[in-house]
Amino acid sequence: MNKTKVNEAAMMSAIKASECGKRVSEICRELGVHRSTFYLWKKKYLRIRESEQNLLNKQEAENLRLKQQRSALESNTSIIAKLLLS
Repeated sequence: MNKTKVNEAAMMSAIKASECGKRVSEICRELGVHRSTFYLWKKKYLRIRESEQNLLNKQEAENLRLKQQRSALESNTSIIAKLLLS
């Protein structure tokens, strides 16, 4: 097979099509790429998705920690304000 240039959007579209049930052989034929190339794309895509999920989990944990910290500070501020006004 000749070397075919496929852009990132086409790669993602191909991977999503396979996840929706389209046959890999059909996708590869349409794009003019070998099956092994497709599976390399898929492996790369899964690593990226996993990395993004890890980042999202870290951000959610940080967000929760900050919300708890804000709540504690608001509580402390309220207590201090009551003591000062008494």
